[in-house]
Amino acid sequence: MGQWNFPNANGLGTQGISNSGVETFKGKIMKSLTREICQNSLDASNGKKPVKLEFKQSIISRDLFPGYDGLKKCMYDAKKYWQERGNKKSTEFFTHACSVLESNRIPVLRISDYNTTGLTGSRDPQENSPWFGMVSSEGVSYKSGSNSGSYGIGKSSIYAASSLRTVFINTYDKNGESAAQGVSKLATFATNGEKKFGIGFYGIAQSDGSTSCCENIDELDNLCYRSEYGTDIFIMGFNNYSDWKDKIILSLLDNFLLAIYNSELEITVQDILVNSTTLKGLLDKYKDSKDVASTYNYYQVLESDETIYENNELFKDIPGTVKLKVAIFKDSSPNRTVLMSRSNGMKLFDKNRISSSIQFSAILTMEGEELNQYFAKMEDPTHSSWQSDRYEFEDKIKKAEKNLKILNKWIKDTIIQKGTESYGEEIDIKGMEGLLPEFCELATNKKKHESLENKKSKVSVNKKAKRKTINKHANRNIRRFIL
Repeated sequence: MGQWNFPNANGLGTQGISNSGVETFKGKIMKSLTREICQNSLDASNGKKPVKLEFKQSIISRDLFPGYDGLKKCMYDAKKYWQERGNKKSTEFFTHACSVLESNRIPVLRISDYNTTGLTGSRDPQENSPWFGMVSSEGVSYKSGSNSGSYGIGKSSIYAASSLRTVFINTYDKNGESAAQGVSKLATFATNGEKKFGIGFYGIAQSDGSTSCCENIDELDNLCYRSEYGTDIFIMGFNNYSDWKDKIILSLLDNFLLAIYNSELEITVQDILVNSTTLKGLLDKYKDSKDVASTYNYYQVLESDETIYENNELFKDIPGTVKLKVAIFKDSSPNRTVLMSRSNGMKLFDKNRISSSIQFSAILTMEGEELNQYFAKMEDPTHSSWQSDRYEFEDKIKKAEKNLKILNKWIKDTIIQKGTESYGEEIDIKGMEGLLPEFCELATNKKKHESLENKKSKVSVNKKAKRKTINKHANRNIRRFIL
């Protein structure tokens, strides 16, 4: 029989409700939640494809909430503690949390994955395993390899989605071990005059004051009984956004296009299936959303029969292959960006500022453990950019800066080359922004490539043209230069 345990906090200072990890993901909660959860599941793949996930919301009664009475008392004690101190933000949070618990209809979002290893090491006496990294560690990651998150704060996204800052984690791992435990990330409070630490655990109380996991929790088994390897996360008091399903699907399309397209990932959002078969229809449905505009272009790149440019000697001392697939769109206006991805098929960011005249979209992927691991170390905590100063020593920072420049130059040169070959003798330039630099790049590149060596070029310049006339023509939408 489990129970809630919040350790004594005498002499440990005071924690507020603004947990730094949770606050990191509060700007776009559903997008962050989807990115972090799917990334973790892909990283824990057991080799069977695709990795499958389910996002399913349900409404439970109080008797299906493990340790309901104990957590409710802690919430009311915390509300009183912060009211007495006049802290508005903490008081508002606990007032709302208490109202959620007073209801007999408590929303829960269950996220379950399959074809994964589960969270191993739940009985590790050294507490040095994926289980402890997920359940009871702060700022620690026990994953390894090129796809690993190195900050250990991604798990905070699940608490950001809970109006109670409370989740339950259940796993059945590849070694045949089952484990379940609850975690609540609140703030300092006092019970019966005793100051309590803000992070508490639901499980089996130990003589040393700690709390160990249960083999199973009956209430969770009633919600979802697990017979296959994998992990379940129950977000209690789920912030019930009316459009939560749409937000998750949009995040999936935006961030995991490659993984879904390549049948590495399959997701069910309540009753909507997102996989390689349904991908095109979902993109058509959501293509007017600003979150999917770029994704639609990238999908066209994937569907095209364009050549994939490869370079396995780009970095002298980092083995691996960089691949870039570029599609030129002469009759449309693509995003002019490159999808920069992880090896697990998750998008990191859209690289822009490459060309203002070439109508293109492109996708960059990397192959090779060392190469992916090298760039993974430059990822920021939200895995949305590369920053060279994430390396800790000056010599490594300078090397990272150099390698980023090498990669960016290769991307730009390759796209310019592709644009030159695709446009042939006629290049359409919309507007006049950056006209001369782009024109010079294309003209110079043309001389370099064998495919265009035998073509004559001619540029006519009207020396009598006045500035006024040039400005008048610059207002036109399309300008054609005959080379």
